[in-house]
Amino acid sequence: MYKYISKRLLMLIPILLGVVFIVFFIMSFTPGNPGRIALGMNAPQEAVDKYNQEVGYDRPFLVKYADYVIHAVTGDFGKSYRSNKPVFSELLPRFPKTLLIVTLTICVIGLVGIPLGILSAIKQYSVADVSVTVFAMVLAAIPQFWFALLLILAFSLRLGLLPSFGSGSLAHYILPVLAMGLPGSAGVMRMTRSTMLESIREDYVRTARAKGVPENVVIWKHALKNALLPVITMMGMSFGLSLGGTVMIEQIFGIQGIGKLMILSIVAKDQPMVMACTVFLATLFCLIMLIVDLLYAFIDPRVKAQFVK
Repeated sequence: MYKYISKRLLMLIPILLGVVFIVFFIMSFTPGNPGRIALGMNAPQEAVDKYNQEVGYDRPFLVKYADYVIHAVTGDFGKSYRSNKPVFSELLPRFPKTLLIVTLTICVIGLVGIPLGILSAIKQYSVADVSVTVFAMVLAAIPQFWFALLLILAFSLRLGLLPSFGSGSLAHYILPVLAMGLPGSAGVMRMTRSTMLESIREDYVRTARAKGVPENVVIWKHALKNALLPVITMMGMSFGLSLGGTVMIEQIFGIQGIGKLMILSIVAKDQPMVMACTVFLATLFCLIMLIVDLLYAFIDPRVKAQFVK
């Protein structure tokens, strides 16, 4: 298992290099420059050129990319163009808010998607199955930003039950989590239904029923355990999608997390901050997928045997 973990960690190197190259390329060729944005539209061109030279913005693209990678390996991700502070001194204090949103979102996705998917599978072609399928299709078709605005209109403006802005208490996180979690649960519902339908038709499930094993034991102990592997994969991918979704959700609900920081940095063309946020989230996503792969070993003995090899 240690050998497998080491291989997966080494795979992070080309992945992160590719992510850095793509984002670096996009940021380098977008309109605007940090000097003009930092000093204002009325600043003299000489001052703007001097600022761009000081931050190294006017150097060739490949030179900047190689220099960034070399410094990043040593732990130096640069200073923000806006605040002139180390990027992680601004990024890390915002991370707990983003992590809380994403964690609660994954909880909602699992608590809504998996039970409804199981219900839909064991009640195939019934009213419950049709209702869950329609519900999943509706959630999948709703854009997150539009759903977030509907939640604000209903629960904040009309009913006055929940706050729509800020992050002062857990109540402030309810609407953002629902805006991300309910649409995200649609895919888990459909995946759980499909894998459960395949699992409950297997020979070992029929054998268990023929031996008189109670139906709830057949479903929850035998069928579900084998149906969970692809669902866990989708939950892990949902974690990554939720990390990206916070960029929009935090902007809508005024939460000072990494997503909102990325928006501000992109608008200001603060390349070091954008790069730091991207590398941080990409690394976190890769580690989450590694944890998902390791969870397979605790669910499926066949996967554990491959790890032992």
